[in-house]
Amino acid sequence: MRSTQQFMKALGPFMKDMRARKKGGATQRNVADHFGYTTPQFISNWENSKIVPPLSTLREATAFYEGDMKQLYRFLAGWQAKIIYDDLFETDADFNTVIRALKR
Repeated sequence: MRSTQQFMKALGPFMKDMRARKKGGATQRNVADHFGYTTPQFISNWENSKIVPPLSTLREATAFYEGDMKQLYRFLAGWQAKIIYDDLFETDADFNTVIRALKR
């Protein structure tokens, strides 16, 4: 599986987990209303890895979920590193293998 596909599959659960941890909870409808969407389907599409929201939306969602911005950036940077690593070395390395290689 290509790195970008793996990234999309990892981002959905990451976003869903952030929403679940929001103090007081948040439904997909709450999030959709916050972003001005007419339907919670947009949020469902994020969480089910069907679409990747723009970075600005990811930052705003993280703030709305009262999440840790550093955690979001670590997640994104790690996946960006994997995509670059795979392209450079023409591989499809395991995510953790890439992170260990970058720490050397």
